[in-house]
Amino acid sequence: MSSSSSSSTVATPCVGVCSTVYGDAVCRGCKRFAFEVIRWNTYADPEKAAVVARLDSLLERILGARVEVIDEALLDAELRRRAVRFSPGRPLLHRAGELLRVRADAIQDPADCGLRILPPWDRLPLTRLRDAIEEELLALSEAHLQRFFPADAGEPVR
Repeated sequence: MSSSSSSSTVATPCVGVCSTVYGDAVCRGCKRFAFEVIRWNTYADPEKAAVVARLDSLLERILGARVEVIDEALLDAELRRRAVRFSPGRPLLHRAGELLRVRADAIQDPADCGLRILPPWDRLPLTRLRDAIEEELLALSEAHLQRFFPADAGEPVR
């Protein structure tokens, strides 16, 4: 691996809730593998981009079956209004996921945020939908780790 400079163009996926310090092989916050969290600052931009692309792909797979963005401008306006950190260049569903992750408890009507919740998920409270998304993303990340990095999946990080 090559060292990255401090002028990396790839933002960290960290959400400030790291569970790898407690020995989790996959962070419950950002869903990166523990070794990715530990080595993040040594990764070059292509390595960081590959991690972000994997996480975005998993999240889009999960959200695509549950949420539709019906108004991108409204979604971005709500992200700003509700002070949710996001990058306008990220995929639409990622931005929708960030809004739900951070503000699901404060949203009365998803349509007011440019979102439509798809059946049968539209029957759940948004906080439960958010939790279901997070649980599935963690499960898929753990499965990915076990399949492609089995040596790193079983040992707690120390």
